[in-house]
Amino acid sequence: MTIRSGRIFHDRLRAAVLPLTLAALLGVAGCAQAQSGGQMSQSDLPAGAIATGDGVYMVPIAPDETGCMQYRMHAPGKAVVQVIFYRAADGKFTPDRSKADCGKKP
Repeated sequence: MTIRSGRIFHDRLRAAVLPLTLAALLGVAGCAQAQSGGQMSQSDLPAGAIATGDGVYMVPIAPDETGCMQYRMHAPGKAVVQVIFYRAADGKFTPDRSKADCGKKP
Protein backbone atom coordinates (compact mmCIF):
# COMPACT_ATOMS: atom_id res chain seq x y z
CA MET A 1 0.00 0.00 0.00
CA THR A 2 1.38 3.38 -0.98
CA ILE A 3 1.30 6.48 1.17
CA ARG A 4 -1.44 7.99 -1.01
CA SER A 5 -3.67 4.92 -0.83
CA GLY A 6 -3.05 4.71 2.93
CA ARG A 7 -4.20 8.28 3.33
CA ILE A 8 -7.34 7.64 1.25
CA PHE A 9 -8.11 4.59 3.38
CA HIS A 10 -7.60 6.62 6.57
CA ASP A 11 -9.88 9.42 5.32
CA ARG A 12 -12.62 6.96 4.35
CA LEU A 13 -12.34 5.15 7.66
CA ARG A 14 -12.63 8.43 9.58
CA ALA A 15 -15.65 9.43 7.47
CA ALA A 16 -17.36 6.13 8.31
CA VAL A 17 -16.48 6.04 12.01
CA LEU A 18 -17.74 9.53 12.89
CA PRO A 19 -21.41 8.91 11.95
CA LEU A 20 -21.35 5.49 13.62
CA THR A 21 -19.93 6.99 16.81
CA LEU A 22 -22.56 9.74 16.85
CA ALA A 23 -25.34 7.20 16.25
CA ALA A 24 -24.08 5.02 19.11
CA LEU A 25 -23.88 7.98 21.51
CA LEU A 26 -27.38 9.14 20.62
CA GLY A 27 -28.68 5.59 21.05
CA VAL A 28 -27.16 5.29 24.53
CA ALA A 29 -28.55 8.69 25.53
CA GLY A 30 -32.01 7.67 24.31
CA CYS A 31 -31.90 4.42 26.25
CA ALA A 32 -30.86 6.18 29.43
CA GLN A 33 -33.77 8.60 29.13
CA ALA A 34 -36.28 5.83 28.39
CA GLN A 35 -35.12 3.73 31.35
CA SER A 36 -35.42 6.58 33.80
CA GLY A 37 -39.13 6.79 33.09
CA GLY A 38 -38.94 10.51 33.81
CA GLN A 39 -40.72 12.25 36.64
CA MET A 40 -44.26 13.06 35.67
CA SER A 41 -46.06 15.95 37.27
CA GLN A 42 -49.73 15.50 38.12
CA SER A 43 -50.62 17.84 35.23
CA ASP A 44 -48.81 15.56 32.73
CA LEU A 45 -50.96 12.54 33.62
CA PRO A 46 -54.23 11.68 31.87
CA ALA A 47 -57.33 13.01 33.62
CA GLY A 48 -58.50 10.83 36.49
CA ALA A 49 -55.30 8.71 36.61
CA ILE A 50 -55.04 6.57 39.76
CA ALA A 51 -51.53 5.65 40.95
CA THR A 52 -51.06 1.93 41.57
CA GLY A 53 -47.30 2.00 42.31
CA ASP A 54 -43.97 1.90 40.45
CA GLY A 55 -45.03 4.68 38.07
CA VAL A 56 -48.08 2.74 36.84
CA TYR A 57 -51.49 4.40 36.67
CA MET A 58 -55.01 3.23 35.87
CA VAL A 59 -56.89 5.69 33.70
CA PRO A 60 -60.69 5.68 33.43
CA ILE A 61 -61.93 5.05 29.88
CA ALA A 62 -65.73 5.03 30.06
CA PRO A 63 -68.48 2.98 31.66
CA ASP A 64 -69.41 -0.25 29.88
CA GLU A 65 -72.96 -1.01 28.75
CA THR A 66 -74.00 -1.77 32.35
CA GLY A 67 -72.45 1.40 33.78
CA CYS A 68 -69.33 -0.25 35.22
CA MET A 69 -66.27 1.99 34.80
CA GLN A 70 -63.52 0.58 32.57
CA TYR A 71 -59.84 1.46 33.02
CA ARG A 72 -56.68 1.21 30.97
CA MET A 73 -53.11 0.94 32.24
CA HIS A 74 -50.73 3.88 31.71
CA ALA A 75 -47.02 4.01 32.57
CA PRO A 76 -44.94 6.83 31.07
CA GLY A 77 -41.87 5.42 29.31
CA LYS A 78 -42.89 1.78 29.87
CA ALA A 79 -44.74 -0.83 27.85
CA VAL A 80 -48.10 -1.85 29.31
CA VAL A 81 -50.67 -4.50 28.52
CA GLN A 82 -53.60 -3.38 26.38
CA VAL A 83 -56.42 -4.82 28.48
CA ILE A 84 -59.60 -3.35 29.89
CA PHE A 85 -59.56 -3.39 33.69
CA TYR A 86 -62.32 -2.99 36.28
CA ARG A 87 -62.11 -2.05 39.94
CA ALA A 88 -62.74 -4.84 42.45
CA ALA A 89 -64.40 -4.43 45.86
CA ASP A 90 -60.97 -4.32 47.57
CA GLY A 91 -59.94 -1.34 45.41
CA LYS A 92 -57.51 -3.31 43.27
CA PHE A 93 -57.84 -3.53 39.50
CA THR A 94 -58.78 -6.71 37.66
CA PRO A 95 -59.32 -7.64 34.02
CA ASP A 96 -62.03 -10.09 35.19
CA ARG A 97 -65.40 -8.36 34.79
CA SER A 98 -67.07 -10.88 37.12
CA LYS A 99 -64.84 -9.69 39.99
CA ALA A 100 -65.63 -6.01 39.41
CA ASP A 101 -67.50 -4.09 42.10
CA CYS A 102 -70.05 -2.33 39.94
CA GLY A 103 -73.23 -2.92 41.86
CA LYS A 104 -75.51 -5.04 39.69
CA LYS A 105 -73.48 -7.58 37.68
CA PRO A 106 -74.52 -8.77 34.23
